[in-house]
Amino acid sequence: MRTADWTLPEDLTAGAFARRCVREFLSAPETPRAPQTDALVDSAELVASELAVNAVRYGRPPATLALRRLPDRLRLEVTNAPGSGEPALGTLDGDAPGGRGLVIVSRATTDWGWQRDDLGRITVWAEFSAEVSP
Repeated sequence: MRTADWTLPEDLTAGAFARRCVREFLSAPETPRAPQTDALVDSAELVASELAVNAVRYGRPPATLALRRLPDRLRLEVTNAPGSGEPALGTLDGDAPGGRGLVIVSRATTDWGWQRDDLGRITVWAEFSAEVSP
């Protein structure tokens, strides 16, 4: 198993920063080489970006990104200080200005969810099977 953690920037550049972290983490020689496809990397980058931007937009700093490469899956976690509300799955209403992010997360991952710890921090986690179909 390999793990890594980062503190996210406190602005909307957090999405780009999270994508770079995912790509570097998954391409590092010390990352276990379970079957890994470009689709896995692309999906993990998309989800990391969405969760990082949500953490900055709706939470309070500091926000962190954690990646865990297990033999059969990749786990991604974004944690932030308490903010406004709780993560909620929206709809794919074509006219809505937002609310699609967690729908995209739910479709791009094997499983996802969120939890609040005793200090009120919210962690949104997402898991990807070792091999993602394109």
